[in-house]
Amino acid sequence: MRLLMPIDGSRFSKAAVAFIASRATLIQNQPDIELLNAQFPVPVRVASAVGKDMVLSYYKSEADKVVEPALETLRRAGLPAQARYVVGIPGVELGKIAAADTADLIVMGSHGHTGFKKLLFGSVTNAVLASCTTPLLVLRGKPAPKNDSLKVAIALDGSKYGVAAVRFFIKNRDLFGAAPMVTFIHVVPNLLNRMRPANTD
Repeated sequence: MRLLMPIDGSRFSKAAVAFIASRATLIQNQPDIELLNAQFPVPVRVASAVGKDMVLSYYKSEADKVVEPALETLRRAGLPAQARYVVGIPGVELGKIAAADTADLIVMGSHGHTGFKKLLFGSVTNAVLASCTTPLLVLRGKPAPKNDSLKVAIALDGSKYGVAAVRFFIKNRDLFGAAPMVTFIHVVPNLLNRMRPANTD
């Protein structure tokens, strides 16, 4: 299994790394993990004043502050990983990479802070979600589960997307533990409300 993990050093990002580090059954099969950090570009005037070498050194230093602790967390769990950083607007850059990558799953933390609390997710998560068809697991800062086997709920609505979710679960069961408990959810419309005549009073 190949995992792509955009990280930014936030507690949400750390929660995503801790979640993967908690997956004992997954760890036994040594997934291919790549950590990805996006650095905002240094303003052009600043870059011109300090020089290219200084700017590159700054990017690497800032990326290392985020990437090294995450790599260490995964190493302690027995998960070797690779890491890289890119420079640009995080949502744009991560979206492009996610669209071109061959990952089986993208795992990331989400702040959900920008604009309207972004309805459900943050702007970077939304950018990645809109850019690719790779399954995306979003973690919101909850501590990593203590048990390897998870309780999993899969929503089904009769569409091909529900079927795809079931297929993903079956193909990547190691992510969910040795003996996950699965619940299928299907919401049935209340037809009685539709059939009631409108109140004319």
